This record gives sequence, C-alpha cells and structure tokens, in this order.
Amino acid sequence: MSKKNLKIILVVIAVILAGGIVYCALKLVRTTPITIDKTTLVDETTNWKVYYNSNYGFSFKYPANWEVRDQTSVNQKIDSSLKLLVGANPQNEGQDMVYDVVVFSGTVDIVAKKYKTSANNNSTIISDTTITKYGAQTRAIVIKNNITNLNYTTYYIQKGDNVFQLTGPSDGNGNDTTIANKIANTFEFAK
Repeated sequence: MSKKNLKIILVVIAVILAGGIVYCALKLVRTTPITIDKTTLVDETTNWKVYYNSNYGFSFKYPANWEVRDQTSVNQKIDSSLKLLVGANPQNEGQDMVYDVVVFSGTVDIVAKKYKTSANNNSTIISDTTITKYGAQTRAIVIKNNITNLNYTTYYIQKGDNVFQLTGPSDGNGNDTTIANKIANTFEFAK
C-alpha cells in the first residue's frame, strides 16, 4: 500500500469519525427535553387590587397592601382633572409614593411642555422620546430630580380630549423600577 493511498484512507476515516460525532451531538440536542421554570410564568399582579375610573375609562392594578389616594385638589402645580397617588403611604407625596396618574385636558405637546417647564427648577431632563405603549403613540420623558437624585419616567398618552400622565421611578434609562413597571404594565383603557 502506497503512502498516497494510506493518506486517503486516513482522511476518509477522519471524515467518517467527525461526521459520527456531529450526528451524535445533533441527536442528543434534539432529544434533550427543554424544561421551563413555571414560576417565571406566574403573574405577580394576580392578587393585586384593581383601580377603575369610569369617568375616564381606565384601570390599573396595584399591590394589595397599598392604596390609591385622590389628590386632585391638593398642591396643584398644573391644572388637572384628576390626580391619583399610588403607594404604601400616598398621603405624603414623595414618601413611599411609587406611581401617580394625572389626567389633563389638552394635547400631549402642551401638557408635556408645561410639565417640563415646571420641573426645570429642580430637575434635569435626561431624555424625551416618542414610543408605542398603551396602544397609542406615547411620549416618554425621563427626568432626574436634582434634590433627591432620583430618576422618574413620565408617559403621556393622548386619549380623546384628555392626556393621561403616568409617572414612576426609573433607572434613568427609561426603565421603570420593578413595582412601578408592574403598575405601568397593568394600565389600560376600557375597551
């Protein structure tokens, strides 16, 4: 047997062995069952309370040990039709307040401009973008409060003649913190 034939035989054996290894690996991958951790699929808001406002046709969920406080006539910096504070102790705005919902008459641009103007004294605007959220074009403004050094994301949603302003703490990149994000994700308009 010549060296040339021996090399060819060795190459053929190497290719067959490599093919066998690849075949076995693929078969193992295909037959390995995929397990899903069902605890990650549990909706943590299932046992939360639901706030529903029939005048404006919206609802959201909030933790069962929290409360929603109507603060419409208290400490108004900007005229609003409705102002709700959601938290463990919503009587003291800024303390244990996680989320607020405010309803204004007008357009998103006018309301956002007023909000940005009133916030400029003690705040820095980090970003101002338009996104699709809540089934509509939504303006998202992230503001850093220079006194508390905390960041807040505010969403403005136009629905008819009203603008819905949803504000909660964020990480500065527009990502709501855990509970604020869960409350925001349960906000919806009546169908």
